[in-house]
Amino acid sequence: MMGKGAVTDTMRVRIDDCALKDGTLVAKVKNESDVGLSVSLRDYSTKTAADGFDDAVVFIEFNDGKPMLYVWSDINKEDPTHIIDLSGAHINRRLTTFKGHYYAKDDRGAKTLISEFEI
Repeated sequence: MMGKGAVTDTMRVRIDDCALKDGTLVAKVKNESDVGLSVSLRDYSTKTAADGFDDAVVFIEFNDGKPMLYVWSDINKEDPTHIIDLSGAHINRRLTTFKGHYYAKDDRGAKTLISEFEI
C-alpha cells in the first residue's frame, strides 16, 4: 500500500468531539508521493502494523481511473473492512432533472393525482 520513505507532505490535525467537551482526536494526514493519501489516528491501528502513530486506518488512491477509499475499521482484520469506489460522487454524475407529482386531498383526506412534472 505505502512505500517506505515515500512521504512528501505531512499534516497533523486535532479534531474536537462535538458531543464531548474533553474529547479530541489527533490525526496525521500524509501525501504518499504519487501513491495516495493516508490518514493515521492516534491510538488506532491495523492488525499487521506495529502500534504507533504511523499506522494508516484510511487510505485514498486513484486506481484504474477511479478514486478509491480504503478503511480499516477493525484492528483484528488484516484487509480493509470497507473499500469504496468514489466515482459516483463525481460532479458530472449529479442528476439535473427532478420528477414529481402534485396531489390534492378531498374532504375525506384521500389523495388524488393532479399532475406529474419533470424539471
